[in-house]
Amino acid sequence: MKAFLDSVYEQRGGIFVLLAGITVLAVVLRYLAFIFCWGRFRDIPARPESAVGYVVAQFFANLINDFRHFLALILVLIFAGALAVALIVSTHDVPGLTGALQAVTSTLGGLIGSIIGYYFGESAVKRTQSDAARATPTGPAIQSPPSPDAGDKPPITTAPPPPEGP
Repeated sequence: MKAFLDSVYEQRGGIFVLLAGITVLAVVLRYLAFIFCWGRFRDIPARPESAVGYVVAQFFANLINDFRHFLALILVLIFAGALAVALIVSTHDVPGLTGALQAVTSTLGGLIGSIIGYYFGESAVKRTQSDAARATPTGPAIQSPPSPDAGDKPPITTAPPPPEGP
């Protein structure tokens, strides 16, 4: 463990550059997704009247609409920043580095775990809801009871009858 922490201490500048590079890459990929209308940017009109004004307005609209995502991003950045500061500030003593890393992870690790759990749970709920919406586009299905001679055949499912008009 001491060798690992010594290595992390010696490479702290490279680790910071790696984290900064990953952040820049994420921002560039988001911008490219916006430009080429990929993913959640599919429904945005292709030709805005004023490109700069449109981008700024959409940025603030998404910031307001997705505040919980923004808050989660801020907490993750605080966690990454605290880890970076712990690596940079601790001097050549391994016990100081170990204590700093333990303090940061014990303080903010639970929040990061909650954020990860929230996003995995949210994606599972969205997937379940979209599957349910595709399965019953006209309403709940009515299943006929299985007949005694049906054997291993599944029951016949039919759509409900349309409502009768006046």
